Amino acid sequence: LIEAGLEQVRVVPNVIQNTVAFLRITCGGLLQAMIADGTTTKEAVADFWAELEQGEREGWLCTGIVCFTVAGRKPS
Repeated sequence: LIEAGLEQVRVVPNVIQNTVAFLRITCGGLLQAMIADGTTTKEAVADFWAELEQGEREGWLCTGIVCFTVAGRKPS
């Protein structure tokens, strides 16, 4: 934005906490591909999800992503 000529550029980071359901949507395909190419096994993936679900139930799982909102002002 600065290179585009905007002024007073601000960046605000936000942490968005995830659920296991969200992780299944975003990571499920990658894990299936890892099973398909032999990097991991169905059993290992099932154990992975079971542990995450346990953590979510018990309250010790904390996952999230950082998103950035960036804004600037066009010069007069």
